[in-house]
Amino acid sequence: MPLHRPHSTTRSPGGYFYTQADGTAGASGLGYVVSDADGIPFLSFYQQSGGPAEWGYPVSHRFIYQGFTVQIFQKAGFQWNPAAGGISFLNIFDLLHEQGFDPQLQAQYSVPPPVPWPQDSGQPFSVVVQNHLAVLEANPALRAAFLANPNWLNINGLPMAPIATYGNVAVLRAQRAVYQQWLQAMPWAAAGQVTVANGGDVAKTLGLWPAWAVAPALSPAGAALGDDRSARSPADGDPQPPGLRRGRADHLPPAYPCPRPAGDHPGDFGAPDSEREPGGPEQPPISRE
Repeated sequence: MPLHRPHSTTRSPGGYFYTQADGTAGASGLGYVVSDADGIPFLSFYQQSGGPAEWGYPVSHRFIYQGFTVQIFQKAGFQWNPAAGGISFLNIFDLLHEQGFDPQLQAQYSVPPPVPWPQDSGQPFSVVVQNHLAVLEANPALRAAFLANPNWLNINGLPMAPIATYGNVAVLRAQRAVYQQWLQAMPWAAAGQVTVANGGDVAKTLGLWPAWAVAPALSPAGAALGDDRSARSPADGDPQPPGLRRGRADHLPPAYPCPRPAGDHPGDFGAPDSEREPGGPEQPPISRE
């Protein structure tokens, strides 16, 4: 099926400027622009797939990472794939593993390290998927949250470790996201509630992204101030109430295919195109409380 370039739904030709994740709760006046510049429709995708309720706010400018244009948000990394003409998602937690950040992830954020998967060797992708999904049987709430979205594979990747419990939180590590179930009530979650960690923010704090790319800057000329409403498509109604992130990404716009991310590596189990499914406010990073 041919891939089509999306039409822009941007109401500000210069994009939108977001100060919410500047490190000072917007007080500095510095921030990051999300736009459709140079034919790379990050803003239109951001608007049409849920905005900050889905992905959080931007925590970086656009930059080149491993040869591709990317932009990091609190809960995901967007990657432009020019060959496919679409946007895919960075395997943030695989990248952190490759760069040696597993000890910090476990000590500071209670994220379990990935484990070897020798049972995957020589198996078709469908078997690999079932091998990894088997770890979800240990926690029905995390399983339900992880699989609730029909587009779960594109957004989350595959689980990479058994579910681990650290004090008051049960944690599921996948390639592109970390899910946590809070076993006791917390200021940001009820007892038993499942949330999604701010993976893009965690990677920023640990230094995975270039320092210049994540340093907030002054708004450029032509960019409008961004808020929850500006991050939504003009066709949308009022912003949706807060809840578990991933609420709208099951309806990813068909003009934004999510192909296997470029720059694959042995830990990337993203499905080949032929096997892919068609296409709330900030949660705190998980902590060891």
